[in-house]
Amino acid sequence: MPEMPAGTMKVICITGPIASGKTLATHIIHNTFHVPMIKMDFIGHYVLTRSDVVEEVINLLGADVIEFGRLSRKKIAQKVFSNKSLLIEYNRLLHPIMSKQAEDIIDFFARRGFQSAVLEAAILHDAGWDHLCNEIWTVVSPPKTVYKRLGSERFFLFYRPRRKYQMTDDEYKRYADIVICNKYSKDIFAETIRRLWRQRVLNR
Repeated sequence: MPEMPAGTMKVICITGPIASGKTLATHIIHNTFHVPMIKMDFIGHYVLTRSDVVEEVINLLGADVIEFGRLSRKKIAQKVFSNKSLLIEYNRLLHPIMSKQAEDIIDFFARRGFQSAVLEAAILHDAGWDHLCNEIWTVVSPPKTVYKRLGSERFFLFYRPRRKYQMTDDEYKRYADIVICNKYSKDIFAETIRRLWRQRVLNR
């Protein structure tokens, strides 16, 4: 865990594979402790509206990713998730821009006196965003649990195609300060998240 410069805000980063429960964990923290919530997915959506980024994405993927005058995330996903080299180039373009945006948001909240924040990112380490975090909490969930949670159709059409482009559970765990296994009830999971926040952030 990196040292925190004096007067700065402690950022807990929640990461983990798709459908592991990291979004639920992030919302539990935000709603319970009323800390700023920073979601890298939302930052990604925002940067895709910037004219400079739109131009770069069109240059990379082609003009057919435009729909109704704006970039279509669905069309982008269809292209990059079916072509690994395109996915690498796309990420190489977007990730540094998203990182800078997140840094600006963290600075915004720190200057307004917030002591802590929670940041959610599925591809935290792959994207090179570890430097945004004071601690990394990784949420993992067994495939059987994910299958029950999503159902057959979403598991095979949504989960499986994207999961193969992410790190393995063991790789996620390697970069974690805390590993949380989400395989029990929502109540147990929520209490685990709250207890960890009280212990590691509030020191109580």
